[in-house]
Amino acid sequence: VVNSWIGNTAIVNLPTEQKAVKGTFADDLNVSTAATTSADMSLTFQNVLGHMKFSVDNVSGSIVSVEIKANGGESLTGTASVSFDNAGKAVITPLAQSSTITLTSDKALEPGDYYVAMIPGTYKSGLTLTFTDTNGAVAVKSVTDELVLDAGVIQYIGTVSGLVFEGGS
Repeated sequence: VVNSWIGNTAIVNLPTEQKAVKGTFADDLNVSTAATTSADMSLTFQNVLGHMKFSVDNVSGSIVSVEIKANGGESLTGTASVSFDNAGKAVITPLAQSSTITLTSDKALEPGDYYVAMIPGTYKSGLTLTFTDTNGAVAVKSVTDELVLDAGVIQYIGTVSGLVFEGGS
């Protein structure tokens, strides 16, 4: 996920397609940084990204992908710079952005918790989640309330249940 360093700034690329892994997030999607100016070179690492969590239950259907879209067009993924303020706190600045993330799986999601790594921010108009099942049918769930996602925080949006899938083969 870390592409390069320019001086004291890391350039990270948070992918727009992420692998669904039950109970955690995909590899390399928990970026942490640290800086020090002290003589003892003591480092305190800080998580740079936020994570959204949702649960799938046994009546959620045979979901194989979830597209998450920021209703207000805010950055969810893409390239960003990570630098440090005067207090040593990590500051993430989107450079090239995407307002969409797709969480994918090779098979239907098993009941449990799933996580999506996102650029921290305030999503004023919420998010829309589009679920696709094994037959290609889709179901949509919108979270229209403002969602604030801070770095190092897991924001739980609830259990996916009662989806009505339409279309598909």
